[in-house]
Amino acid sequence: MVVLGRIGAPFGVRGWVKVLPFTAQPQNLLDFPRWWIAPAGDGWRELAIAESRVHGKALVVRPDGCADRAQAQALRGT
Repeated sequence: MVVLGRIGAPFGVRGWVKVLPFTAQPQNLLDFPRWWIAPAGDGWRELAIAESRVHGKALVVRPDGCADRAQAQALRGT
């Protein structure tokens, strides 16, 4: 696996998160409807992306099934 970014803080209250990309062209990450994330100690798992957009130098995404800030917070750091 090649790590292309890190999920940061929740963005709003409807399940969106900020993504801090490690790439020169962050918008290219939005071309992929599914990402692989690695929660601490759990190994890799697939994450479907429901909505996404560029937000300054970062990205904001709403993972499929993520409906509130608490669920978004659980993804922080992956």
